[in-house]
Amino acid sequence: MKQHRSQFQRQLRLRHPRAGLQPDSKYTELVVSAPENAIDHIMNQVRQKLASASPEDVLVGIPSGVSCPLMASKLGPLRKELSQVLSESYCELLFNVCVVFEQRSVKITVVGEAKCQLALLVGRVHSFLAAQAPHQFTLSVSGSGRAANEVNTNPRYRQLASSVTPQHTPGDRNSVMLMLVHHLIWATGCSVYGGFVRDWVIRGKEANDIDCLLPSMSQLDSVKASLIGCAKHLGLQWTGEVGHPNSYMVSFSGAGMAPISVDLVDPHLSSPPPHCECSAANVKINEKGVMAKKAYAGGDLVTLADCVSHIQSKSFVCFIDWGCAANTTGCDNLVRRVKRKYLDRGWSLLNRLPTTQMQRLQGMPEYRGWQKAGQLHFDPKYTGMDWANVFPTN
Repeated sequence: MKQHRSQFQRQLRLRHPRAGLQPDSKYTELVVSAPENAIDHIMNQVRQKLASASPEDVLVGIPSGVSCPLMASKLGPLRKELSQVLSESYCELLFNVCVVFEQRSVKITVVGEAKCQLALLVGRVHSFLAAQAPHQFTLSVSGSGRAANEVNTNPRYRQLASSVTPQHTPGDRNSVMLMLVHHLIWATGCSVYGGFVRDWVIRGKEANDIDCLLPSMSQLDSVKASLIGCAKHLGLQWTGEVGHPNSYMVSFSGAGMAPISVDLVDPHLSSPPPHCECSAANVKINEKGVMAKKAYAGGDLVTLADCVSHIQSKSFVCFIDWGCAANTTGCDNLVRRVKRKYLDRGWSLLNRLPTTQMQRLQGMPEYRGWQKAGQLHFDPKYTGMDWANVFPTN
């Protein structure tokens, strides 16, 4: 708790300016002095922070035929790799890995923001175990915490974070999309983003298509050929392709499933600052299978863990820089990227927009419905934002 105390105090005082927080000298207690009507909310925030700061353990079973002492002797390189991939996603390096001999398991301990990357850590341990195993094995993951439950109930990120090819179920669209994306990441060096990561990977919902960033436009032909070969192996038929100025869409069909389209996008595509519309769209899985922010939008105020949490709760912080002419001319981004894409689909807006945009929202016939449904839940944490770079102004 000591490590996060100052930041936590600032966040609470944004919400409750009259609240006083003073820990004891040993940091074993937190004394809260606040108006009575704010105590319950503050205590809920404290409990959530304590839950986040508390360590969580997950056990990954070591397959038969692999020696536990051998695994223990090889943990050094694994720890180094895990530290590197966590640093790439700008998460705090609060984790540990060890072998539990009596349970024939590798134990992963995570704390704080590292919890949002637990699936990544499990995926990397899976890759490591597979390299030592003399045969194929079924991955065994156990743990009682929330993060562990998410890894088990929605294993999609863990499967993409591992270099081990997932098991394929012929004729199943979700399985086919998993195989295509795993191939794009691990065989062609692409990064995947958009609705596939937001809805399919994080929320466990259906995805319409796949958006991926090419390593470079010069590799378009080789990536396209590799993707078509993978799709053919999965029983899909190539149905066409369409070229756009900054992307190339390849389409496939399969028996008994909806068509699948893959957008191969120029990694240097120019977009208006801050280069991402909101927190719910600011997540990608890069060419190393690491979940990271797609753009630096939000800075330290909206972390990767925040973006994932917003997606899970179907909410978003709008990042659009309304002072940039490219965001206000040519198309109506308030209608297209805030109203239609999120509010009309039941997502909750977490930050108050600048006055002009708020007045337009309030003038829309749907505004009262959004209010009644609790979709306009403005968090004081995000009110002091500099729209030029989406940093806090104080």
